[in-house]
Amino acid sequence: MPVIGDVDPSQVLVHVSDDAAMLLTYRLWSVLERRLSRDGAGQIMPDTYVIREDSVSDDFADFLSIRARDPAALYAPYVLRSERGDSDGLYMSQDDLEDVVREVSNNSLLTRTFASSFTSEREQYDIQYTVVQRAITDPLTIKRRAFSMGLVLALSNTSKKTKVYVHRNGLVRYARDLFLEGRAGTGNCIPGEKMMVRGRTREEVDSIYGGYPRDVQEVRVYMNNNGYDTSAIFSKVLQLVRDVSKVVVEVVGNELDQNTTINMYVMEIMITSGGRAYVTGMKRASGVQGTQHDQMVLERCWEDMLKIENTLLNGQANDFTLVYEQ
Repeated sequence: MPVIGDVDPSQVLVHVSDDAAMLLTYRLWSVLERRLSRDGAGQIMPDTYVIREDSVSDDFADFLSIRARDPAALYAPYVLRSERGDSDGLYMSQDDLEDVVREVSNNSLLTRTFASSFTSEREQYDIQYTVVQRAITDPLTIKRRAFSMGLVLALSNTSKKTKVYVHRNGLVRYARDLFLEGRAGTGNCIPGEKMMVRGRTREEVDSIYGGYPRDVQEVRVYMNNNGYDTSAIFSKVLQLVRDVSKVVVEVVGNELDQNTTINMYVMEIMITSGGRAYVTGMKRASGVQGTQHDQMVLERCWEDMLKIENTLLNGQANDFTLVYEQ
């Protein structure tokens, strides 16, 4: 295998499950890239590369070749994510892409970082890195913290039509630390459940984030009351969801059994300080964990999802909105 720069991809040690259902973020990126090219896909989702044994020779090697085709990217922060059991990430690569390679190969850092949250060896395995993604370094903030919104999507096959719905509410995650301009790589713009609770008790988390809006509808109210252009922001988010939904159908289509299945997913979206919306991740809603408030939001979404069939038949409304059908 050829050496790219100073790094031989074959020497990167990874042990990632091939379970396709656990790699939805990368599958979404790969379909976007195939349809739109890497530059086009990058307007919707930050550049994403899979870290797997069966593709380390191509996709991860392509990531390492950034130094040759995009020198500016050499100094950009990246997020290493695990898509099994947890979707949080860590910033690496402050000044050298080899930082990413070292951390992919060095599970001791991952273990050390999240040591306080581990309960079993299986849990350690579940959060091994699966993708590396370019970071959003200019996030919109609430009370000086970067945040992401997990919008809940329902996909159904009924009457020989595939339909995508988005719920009016969803989950909100915050970065652990306050965002400081020019210091994106310190981890202060990584929203995530694990990042919020790392090294903290649940009581401390509830105290620290108690004054922050904790779901999408609370974010909307907060923005309305604090001078944000709420209408413009959520219009862009909704348009992004509409644009991506047709791709989502292709990504998860094999999980939908004709006329029998309705599945629920969470699409993670971040907004930049300039008002642009990006998809940063996607996972099955059944794999999402969180606070009691998060679970209440998801339970309401599940209840509404079960009413989708009745909505189609008799017009009774719920909190899901149809955004795409084919």
